[in-house]
Amino acid sequence: MIVRLPVTRSPLAFRVLMVVWLAPAVVIAQQSSGDSVTPAIDGPPPPVAPAVVSRDEKGGVTIRAGET
Repeated sequence: MIVRLPVTRSPLAFRVLMVVWLAPAVVIAQQSSGDSVTPAIDGPPPPVAPAVVSRDEKGGVTIRAGET
């Protein structure tokens, strides 16, 4: 059974739809913008180039990604 819903072409309905559709993107953008804070690393600090691996005394390892 196919049910056809009436299509409303009102400017108010369009605005409400756009707010509902764009609101999550605005929240995500606000959360990701601001001060760029480096995330906490539970291990040794990132290696300094050209090193690819850094280790700490506990045996933890941090590996820097590279292109191939």
